Amino acid sequence: MTPRRLDLPLPSGRRAVPRLLETDDSVPTRRPRGSRETWVATAADAIGYLLRIQHWPAAAAADLQAWADMVRRRRRELLELRLSPEQRGERGELLDEAWELGRRIVTFDLGTADWERAGGSAGLPKYWIEVWEAAVPRERPWSLEEIANPGGRGVR
Repeated sequence: MTPRRLDLPLPSGRRAVPRLLETDDSVPTRRPRGSRETWVATAADAIGYLLRIQHWPAAAAADLQAWADMVRRRRRELLELRLSPEQRGERGELLDEAWELGRRIVTFDLGTADWERAGGSAGLPKYWIEVWEAAVPRERPWSLEEIANPGGRGVR
């Protein structure tokens, strides 16, 4: 089964974006600057939004724009992070960790969104998560430059 676009009508006729897919930055997150965990989490966030842009079928223009904005913010944060020389040498390993984390988050979010669209039931939306796990590539399709570069792939 192919994952499909979530389209929940609201009483006003507007389309609802599920809470899991919203891009609310109203709650600032505090992370220690330059830490390995910060770099991985920030890169994973950028990867998650790039995956949404690439894999969410027929996403509304407003959703695509919001996700692109989030990618640009995360890329800017990656540029500002100061890693130690030791950590800079481990960027490949850090990027692999970020890819796996970003992929897991986005498959869970999109699977949960499809599950909610289908009416949901008690328990986790395991079937829909598995559908998305099959749809999102297991191997990272982007280089570090494409993920972290402000003019990189996936964001117009």
